[in-house]
Amino acid sequence: MWPPKTAVFAPFDQGKARAVCQQMMADLEREGCAWTGMFGALVCQDASGKEVVLRAFGGSFDGAWNREGFAPPLFDEQKYNAAILPNDKRIHELSVAPPNETQEQKAARDKERLFLCNQTLQKIYSLYRFCCFDQKWRTFDDISQEKLLPTGTGDCSAPKLLSQAFSLGLVPISLAEFYWGKPNSRLVPKNFYPPCDEKCALILPAILGLEIVYRDKNILVVNKPSGLLSVPGRGPDKQDCVVTRAQKLFPQMIGQPSVHRLDMDTSGLMVLAFDQASHRALNAQFENRLVKKKYVAVLDGVVKEEG
Repeated sequence: MWPPKTAVFAPFDQGKARAVCQQMMADLEREGCAWTGMFGALVCQDASGKEVVLRAFGGSFDGAWNREGFAPPLFDEQKYNAAILPNDKRIHELSVAPPNETQEQKAARDKERLFLCNQTLQKIYSLYRFCCFDQKWRTFDDISQEKLLPTGTGDCSAPKLLSQAFSLGLVPISLAEFYWGKPNSRLVPKNFYPPCDEKCALILPAILGLEIVYRDKNILVVNKPSGLLSVPGRGPDKQDCVVTRAQKLFPQMIGQPSVHRLDMDTSGLMVLAFDQASHRALNAQFENRLVKKKYVAVLDGVVKEEG
């Protein structure tokens, strides 16, 4: 669906990236760009602390998937074209209603077209490769339980930018995306928007290693999945956890940012502090029972009544 819904919380501060986007808007204005879509910028730091700026556009730009100076698509373009070719002609034929078509014929045509479209999408999605927070490359099968993701998933600016950054060993520090082109019911030209809820929300937690629910300069709130440790354990095989992943994304975070834990098999919200003052304030709230907790259990079977 276009335009996408926008409800995902922006994972990084937008300040520096917005300045880059403002310059991108000026360049597009000067060039007289008539294309409609999303653009994005990601400001990163390399190992020496030097800032590196990455740019991207959502989908294809004026029919081109690759454009100099912008993050590449997350698939091989030649393989992408080869995946589309077998069904493309027939899909276009089925998109046009023949004269005097009956309801039964239309239903059969729609059914065949849907089958061929889904078949092509499955081939296309098998080509996508994402470089994630740990610099490991993953596929849609690795990061999503959805059998058939919405069309265009993985083509937005945010996943392109983050994948490129992680593949280059860069640390993201600022991300911003803006809409360019004709206005519509949900998006205003030159306005900034967070990653979209319909598509990006399905894959960004896997790319980032965490589902970020809230972030400001003091605290970070993440939705911990079941099976992931809250804090590091003893031994090298127990270092992957919410805290180490958060510190990898945000190197400025203090050494012990957590003020509470969730069991490994428990999913739910965790609050982390970026600095010592925030950690003390959060810890005081927990100690003084100013924080309300709610636990929900999913039961397997029928609970017997007591007595």
